[in-house]
Amino acid sequence: MPSRDVAGHERPRAEWVEIPVPALVSEEMFALAQEQLDKNKRHSPRRTIEPTLLQGILVCEQCGYGLYRTSTTRRSTN
Repeated sequence: MPSRDVAGHERPRAEWVEIPVPALVSEEMFALAQEQLDKNKRHSPRRTIEPTLLQGILVCEQCGYGLYRTSTTRRSTN
């Protein structure tokens, strides 16, 4: 993931300061988790009544957050 400044702008890689960090989980555990995530994606799709064309693909250019659609329920006030 690219380094960003406080305004969210991507910094050039030449300005990055790399710091070695020990792994939190073993490579084997990471591989097992990735495998489980893949299985979950295949066998547990979201319960979206009407999927949108760009669902899961469209992200914000500034912050990288995935965009999604929500629905609301209106209550009558009668």
